[in-house]
Formats: sequence, C-alpha cells, structure tokens
Amino acid sequence: MMDKSTFLEKAREGAELIKMHIELGHTIRLISHRDADGITAGGILAKAIAREGGSFQLSIVKQLSEDFIKELAKEKHRIYVFSDLGSGSMALIEKYLEDSDVLVADHHPPQKERFSHDTHIIVNPTLYGADSVRDLSGSGVAYFVATSISRKNRDLSYLALVGAVGDMQEVDGTFHGMNIDIIEDGKELGIIEVRKELRLFGRESRRLSQMLAYATNPEIPEITGDERKAIEFLKARGFDPDMKYWQLREEEKRKLHDAIVIHMIKHNAPKEAIDRLIGDVVISKLYPEGDPRHEAREFATLLNATGRLNAGTLGVAICLGDEEAYKKARKMLDEYKREQIEARRYVLQNWHSADEGEHAYVFYVGRNIRDTLVGIAANIAINSGLAKPEKPVIIIADSEEDEQLVKASARTTEKALAKGYHLGEALREAAEKLGGEGGGHAIAAGIRFPKSRIDEFIKYINEILGRQVGKSADKS
Repeated sequence: MMDKSTFLEKAREGAELIKMHIELGHTIRLISHRDADGITAGGILAKAIAREGGSFQLSIVKQLSEDFIKELAKEKHRIYVFSDLGSGSMALIEKYLEDSDVLVADHHPPQKERFSHDTHIIVNPTLYGADSVRDLSGSGVAYFVATSISRKNRDLSYLALVGAVGDMQEVDGTFHGMNIDIIEDGKELGIIEVRKELRLFGRESRRLSQMLAYATNPEIPEITGDERKAIEFLKARGFDPDMKYWQLREEEKRKLHDAIVIHMIKHNAPKEAIDRLIGDVVISKLYPEGDPRHEAREFATLLNATGRLNAGTLGVAICLGDEEAYKKARKMLDEYKREQIEARRYVLQNWHSADEGEHAYVFYVGRNIRDTLVGIAANIAINSGLAKPEKPVIIIADSEEDEQLVKASARTTEKALAKGYHLGEALREAAEKLGGEGGGHAIAAGIRFPKSRIDEFIKYINEILGRQVGKSADKS
C-alpha cells in the first residue's frame, strides 16, 4: 500500500522550495518530458508559479542527456525543477547542478532513494509504495506539488488526469491509487465527470466510422484499418456512420458497446482487449462538447502530437489556455495521426523481417518509422496480434538527432510481466554493455545505443530477459 501522507509531506517540501525562490524573485527553471504526461506536468507547475506572481523558463525535452544537463548548469539558475523526468538522472544532476537548488517531481523508478545534496529534493510516489505505471503519473506528482503551493490549484485536476490518461495509467479501464484523489478534487469543483464509456480515440472529433477504423488500442478485428468495413458494420446495426460518439443517446451508446463486444468475441479477440474497450472516460465541463479538449484521451493525443513533432511548448501553451496554440496543434494532430497510420502499415507489411528470439521480438525499421513513434509501433505489433502477448516487442529506429545512434522502445503485456520480465531493468543493463542510455518501467521502456551494435543488442537482450525469467522461476 502507498504511504500517502509521507508522500504529501514531501510534495509540501517541494512546494515550499518553489515558493521561497518565487519570493526571492528568482526565475524558476522548469524542464519537463515531451509526452502528454510531461507537457501537462509542465503546464501545471507553470500555472502554479504564475499564479504566485513568479516567473519561469520552460523547456520540453525528449530525455535528459549529460550534454543537456551541462548546458542547464551554464545558465546558472538558482533553482531547477524537473517534472516527469529526472529520477533516472540523479547522479548527473548532482554532478552538474550541485550549486543550485533542485526539485525532481517524477514517477519513474529512481536511481536511488534520495539525493546526497541537502539542496536537492525528489518527490516520487514510487518511494512510498506506489506503482509507477498505475498509481500516479508525472502530471499527478506535479499536481500535488501545485496544490501544496496553493489549494486554488485544485482547478488543475483535469490537466493532471489528461496526463494520467496520456500515460495509460488506466490501461485496464479503471483509475487507481492517488489518481482517484485527483478525480475527487475535480468532481468536488464540478469540472470533471468520469463515465463508463467506449475508450477509443475520437469521442469528440471523429465520425463513428473513423473512430472504429482507426482503433489501435485495442484493435477491432477486420475493422481497424478499413473505413469501408467500419461503415458497413455501423449501418448493419442501425447507426449513422457520420454521427460522433458524444452525440449518441445513452441507450445508443450501450447498443454500440454491445455490438462491438459481440463482434470482438466472435473474432476471438483476446479477453484483455475486450476488457479494455469499455471503462473510465474523463470529460471536462471546461470545454464544449465536440472540442478535443473536452475528453482526456483526445486532449492527451493532441498534446502528444505537439511533443512528438518537437513543439512541446505549444502543448504547454494549450494547457495554459492559449487558443491560437490550440488551433496550430489541431493541424499538427492530423499530421501525427497520418504518421501513426503509416507506421502501422509499415509494421504490418514488414513484420516478417523482425528477429524473433527466445525472449523478445526485435524489429529494426531504420528511417521508415520516425524515432518518436517506436513505442507506438511496438504497441501496434502487440495489439494487432503480430506478436505473441507473452513475449516483449522492441522496435529500433535510426535516431533523428545523431546518425551514429539508434533509438528503441520496448513494450509488453501484463501476461509477460507475470513471467518475470522487467523491460526497464533489462534495457538499463543492455545500455551499460553497449555504451548507451536506457531504462523505464517494467511494461514500457526505452534505450539509445550505437547503430553499429544492433546485432550485439539482440543477443544481449535475449540473454538478459532469459535471466529475469530464470530468477522468477527460482523464486516461485
């Protein structure tokens, strides 16, 4: 069980540090991760600082490299705040930022329990018994720091939940841990509602036919990827394919849910996929029906698109209510979705050239898939049934920043975790052998390493994962 009160005390300590620097007139240097969780985390902290009359400077980054931390040190700020990252870079932060105050507000498993410098604080729920994948996300940690700065920041609860959904904290269809406390705050203020609904992307902005044809998490057998089939499916069951989900009456929604579930059972879809189909959907009265920001999954996808296309600060501007930024991002979302569909097509057509080892599938895609979409591509391989669910999938692409390097993402299922796999630990170990950087959660992780060492990586990763399973078998 998570020790909430000790975690909240730590969040208060982080809040006091920020408040002290605001009072001293120092600029708060914010650095946040560039996915939806990191962008909302950055937005929450920026808003909380601005409300106290403080000034901030914000960067949205892909990861914390040693070079980037060195650059930060040259800026000579009095305080640095890292959100949704930093836990895996504690040693580098201590090395280069020892003369400054530092706050790391993150949910990724940390390198160690505390910083050695008194002026460095880590607020991380995993240190108090939380599960990093489901009990609280980076935006949730930022939210508890913000509400410790001032109770009025509870109106940022919706942003915190958008980040949680972006990080798939409710992957099994329900929220857990301290995410529930955030939901309670939002409900109390009347700004959010949680409904049991269809958990596919497109509730607000897509026609029903598109919502089904573009479903990837989970995929709908014989309908995903084929809009014509989606239209036939809907018409045969009395639905107008051009309607949007939010426009349906409650009984129509129920009828649609039943029809999809029956279709998936008939086509032998895995039970986990069917279970994930209907579940907690978060909507907010802060935005009108039909606006992608009205529902957390669409809002998160919009923010993800800005981050993946290297415009994460635009995403933060949307979180802060900038309508111009929102209009720009809507255009980017279309491009992002197109790239995802292309990535899916590439994976489906070329999966035969993936390397299937004893413990993992490794698929090198070169430049055919953007390096920011490798995690999504790995999920596609799992959700479309190309990969056996008990075996992790790792997709490797050429790095866009450095042609000597490749970047990879690993994804797997609860079924695989039950065998003893931990992808974050496996990639961290592989990175050490290959002169790269790696790590992450048990179920989802990432790595960068030299392109010339792909074959060695394939050999090592199967050995490392094999050892993990062996250890787990010894314990049982």
